[in-house]
Amino acid sequence: MHDPSTIITNILKHESKRTTYKFALVRAINDLALQYPHHPLIPSPVAIPLWMLARLWFAYFWPFVDPAMPIRQGHDQTDMAFREDLTYFRQQWQLANGEDSSAEGYYVTHVMATSRHTQHCPLELEELYQTCLRKLIKSLHQPIRFAGTGEYNLFQKPMTLAECPHATPLPQTQPQDLCLVVPFDLWQTFQQLSLHIEEVCLDQWCAFTHALHQPHHSVHLSTIHALLTSRPDERRMVIWERNQIDRLLLQGFTFHCPWTRKLITVNTPYDLDPIVPITIYPLVELWNLMPVDPIFNSQTKQDRLPSPLSLERAIPVLFVTYQHYWSSNVLKSGLKNDAERRFGNLDTYRFPTQLHHYTQDFIHQLATHRHLAQF
Repeated sequence: MHDPSTIITNILKHESKRTTYKFALVRAINDLALQYPHHPLIPSPVAIPLWMLARLWFAYFWPFVDPAMPIRQGHDQTDMAFREDLTYFRQQWQLANGEDSSAEGYYVTHVMATSRHTQHCPLELEELYQTCLRKLIKSLHQPIRFAGTGEYNLFQKPMTLAECPHATPLPQTQPQDLCLVVPFDLWQTFQQLSLHIEEVCLDQWCAFTHALHQPHHSVHLSTIHALLTSRPDERRMVIWERNQIDRLLLQGFTFHCPWTRKLITVNTPYDLDPIVPITIYPLVELWNLMPVDPIFNSQTKQDRLPSPLSLERAIPVLFVTYQHYWSSNVLKSGLKNDAERRFGNLDTYRFPTQLHHYTQDFIHQLATHRHLAQF
């Protein structure tokens, strides 16, 4: 393989495109490389299930199917093969939930991926969501096939995990799942140059969309960029989790803010805040949520990562917090599912201990790859 960074640059800047699919494919691989910085543990190709890529596409393309202001994503009359299905889902979702925004796609995928939330979701919406994913998976084959020069030059034709035994699968991948196999050196480049790749990808996606003829309205570059980078309201995403922690407080459990060590009891105001900010990692998983001092959170932490020193000091608090979550039958299930979705299988008997080590390593890897602001 030629220099991986040059290959990625060529895909984004120089290869021919009729749609924004190639931008979306590169962005999805880049996001997953960031979300799984500890994979693979040994040098090997990485197997990404197509449904995982499709979930990200669902969120990326959501802003462009606003019934009030659709934005074309290709030159051809049918710019996106899944536009009709995604538009219909967005309309039905808004009718059922009364909520809609350019970032709602991330919230939808969060709900649909989490059993504690899907139980409150109408079955019809779940079925419509699965229909969208199937259409998105089918569309993913096109940029996979034509990325690079020629057909299946950069990536092999998607195959089941069972057919690629030498690849390291991302957590939750099943043997029958159809996968994109990413060569190790390419995956490693995504991890090492994540921030640069994201910037180039977004710039090129915005420029391509801006140059398209929009039948009913023109769209400014800044608007396109805002749509592509919007993030959901984290407070809305953690309502269920906060209710469960409130129940623990009512039962007499106490927490400490990992950053200030402030005691949090049943009468103490607190924020339920992600360690890794939602602006960096637009997914809310229970292992990433901590009850924290609201003043410190708003004035100091904000959208920053803990520094190695801050995180080291916080480890005892993280461990106790995970123990509290683990002691709740309801939270235990959510914590286990969320952690294993991110880190793979953990030892049930050593779960809180293993989890705080994985969390510490995850944050360290993120900070290394993205050069993020820290406190």
